[in-house]
This record gives sequence, C-alpha cells and structure tokens, in this order.
Amino acid sequence: MLCWRMIKEFAKNMKAAYTAPTKDAALAFLNDFEQKRDKTFKYDNWY
Repeated sequence: MLCWRMIKEFAKNMKAAYTAPTKDAALAFLNDFEQKRDKTFKYDNWY
C-alpha cells in the first residue's frame, strides 16, 4: 500500500520528466527512475 509520502515523491519525480528540456532527456530520466523504482516496488506480474 502506498502512503502519502510515496505518492508525493512519485509526483515530484514525474514533474521532472514532464518539464525536461528535450524528449531524450525525459526518456533518460524515466529509464533511471524505472531502475530506482524497481528497487522500491518489487513485483512479478500485476496483471
């Protein structure tokens, strides 16, 4: 279950992706964020 602190941090990180100066910079940020997120939120298959 996500707490408010985690949601707030996620929104802050996504703002950095949306305000990136270029598409490549945004994609690079999202790739880094995905690796960091995988360490925090482990999952096998949520579908």
